[in-house]
Amino acid sequence: MAVLVEGISVVIRCKAIVASYIGGQSAFRRDLPNDTLCADGELAAVMFMTPADVEAYACVLEQRGLKYFDGEKALDFVVVDQHTGLRAPCDWVLFGRTNWNNFDGCTISVCELIPASASRVVVPANWTYENSLTANGVYFWQGKKQ
Repeated sequence: MAVLVEGISVVIRCKAIVASYIGGQSAFRRDLPNDTLCADGELAAVMFMTPADVEAYACVLEQRGLKYFDGEKALDFVVVDQHTGLRAPCDWVLFGRTNWNNFDGCTISVCELIPASASRVVVPANWTYENSLTANGVYFWQGKKQ
């Protein structure tokens, strides 16, 4: 499976949440800053509109025991831009694009755990392509409208 990436997303290894997140899965869910979570059992994604919100959430994840970067690559989570992909080198996730429900012109960005074998994309509850950031929105990256 794969998870949807919209705006600026934080993609987290589910096994890191189970193994290292202080308080476990229930604390992880309690600490979510918004209702954009989607998870496929291997990856969890939380989506944001601004880099400042991503940075604040990354700080929470690190305070709770997850590690972002070891100087060379992403470890437990990685930041992903829906247009440009991974914001740090990462050897455990693959970024790509696919057509939502096989409809041409409804292209979405996704991440999946390597080795890739996605047959389905997981999206947040109540998400629809027609009302999505991908179809309608803009977001801000480094002060620029995207």
